Amino acid sequence: MTDHTQTLQPDSFFGKYRIIRLLGFGGMGEVYEAVDPSNGNHLAVKLIKSEVLESPEALNRFHREEKVMSALQHPGIVKIRDAGETDGRHWIGMELMSGWDLNGEVVMTLDDYIRHCGGILPQEEVAGIMHRLLEALGHAHEMGLVHRDVKPSNVLLGADSLKISDFGLVGAAGSEWRDTFMQAILKRESMDDTFDAATWMDYSVVGDSTRALFGTFEYMSPEQRNGLSGDVRSDLFSLGLMAFRMLSGRRMPGMERVSELGLDLSSVWDNWLITALKEQPDERFQSAESMMEGLRFDTLQAPVGNQDSDDEEAVSLALPLRVCRPTEGDNFNFTDLSMEMIWCKAGSFEMGSPFGEKGRDHDENQHEVSLSKGFWLGKHPLTQRQWKAVMGTNPSRFKGDDLPVQMVSWHDASKFCEKLTELAWEANSLPDNYFYHLPTEAQWEYACRANTTTTFSFGNSLWSRQANFDGNHPYGGSSTGPNAKEVMAVGCYNPNDWGFHDMHGNVWEWCHDWHSSFGSDPTRDPAGPATGSKRILRGGSWVSHAVSLRSASRSRIEPLNKVSVLGFRVCLCSPLT
Repeated sequence: MTDHTQTLQPDSFFGKYRIIRLLGFGGMGEVYEAVDPSNGNHLAVKLIKSEVLESPEALNRFHREEKVMSALQHPGIVKIRDAGETDGRHWIGMELMSGWDLNGEVVMTLDDYIRHCGGILPQEEVAGIMHRLLEALGHAHEMGLVHRDVKPSNVLLGADSLKISDFGLVGAAGSEWRDTFMQAILKRESMDDTFDAATWMDYSVVGDSTRALFGTFEYMSPEQRNGLSGDVRSDLFSLGLMAFRMLSGRRMPGMERVSELGLDLSSVWDNWLITALKEQPDERFQSAESMMEGLRFDTLQAPVGNQDSDDEEAVSLALPLRVCRPTEGDNFNFTDLSMEMIWCKAGSFEMGSPFGEKGRDHDENQHEVSLSKGFWLGKHPLTQRQWKAVMGTNPSRFKGDDLPVQMVSWHDASKFCEKLTELAWEANSLPDNYFYHLPTEAQWEYACRANTTTTFSFGNSLWSRQANFDGNHPYGGSSTGPNAKEVMAVGCYNPNDWGFHDMHGNVWEWCHDWHSSFGSDPTRDPAGPATGSKRILRGGSWVSHAVSLRSASRSRIEPLNKVSVLGFRVCLCSPLT
């Protein structure tokens, strides 16, 4: 449901900009994607509602704030590209954010992402989000700019980034708009006592700008609700409310400490949230820097009792690695990590899918690939036991030592490989000119196919007794089967002909490559394009339909993403060219 009619139409001109499409409505205006035909640059144009700037005082504040906003240059803040007045409407031209593509669903804001993840995020992910937002807020506060409307829908998502938008707009609107806004909220609340917060946020019940207004109200500090404009401590209060929501799934704190909610949360959060959400501003954190210091990101881990491993195991790699130097042509095993690595000899194969394969995508052109060098690849996706032994933490949503590690970004997976390379080198167990790495997409499919040319390494059909996926959606005429509805321990299903487990299903697996469509010409040792915006995922997951588990099936996502269906396996190979 929407509660507005858009002002600008696609392909119309607004000043020098050609309108592409409506991006959405907010509490203070409409946002459009637009392009400057003179240079082809795209941006987001926000039309400010007339009533927001109807007083001369508000208009003067807007011009002052716009200058400060334009001067903000920080990787965590949406950049202002342009601003002006056209046809009597004031507007701001902002950096256009791409959103995150999460298995076909594009989420544009942190609010969208929280809902996509079921309302609760892992505490390690919340800590990372808080760190990045506090850095951005701290920079703005040092520049003398207070946001006054910090909320999840004002945190925009882009390739490898989270950025705060709409700095200074509430301050520019001033008390005149704020008083009108509060009256509208109170009037709407008084219409029906049953019209509660959950109803406000129900997309089928209220419109876009109504929802945006309530979002502003929901994350307001006590002083803002009492009619004061607020200061930097108001922004920090709002950020504390955001953290509470992401950790607990609840919108308003109760009397419990978050560590007592039965969610396996560290007690580090308790005092931090108590201070962040104090009623009186003088009793809160007084700066973004002190709020960052108050949350010990380096020690934030699940309670010891929930680590699913004993102390001896958790520190095993503080000792030298007990592993012989691998020999080309032989499989080997990390004794300390219980990580088996399978040797894949050099060879050629047909990569991609034939035109007749059901469910194939346009970027899967079949072509011959030659791999001139052999490599080792993990027999299973990396487990949480192995991740914890090397990294000391466990970011996974679904906990269990023998479950695949999840909630790791492409960068996290790459850091694990770098750390493992360092440990192996120190133990003199690294073959000359080899290092641990995420597999290239070609290496991954080569190992997955294991000399087969069928749709799956098991043949041209698949049902859920063979792999962990949504058993209601098999492939190739197979019957429906069980649906585990969760990630499973590695090795629960039969391996392919080369001994690899879980190449189909369980968790999507990060690959080294940036995404691009396949050509049709033969290639040698491909490693993807030099640059890009999304990294390759392979294999499908426990929530996927069987069609996404095909040996040739490809997906891609921004490398920043951490999702409960994403994992990886380790490759030991010579340098990529």
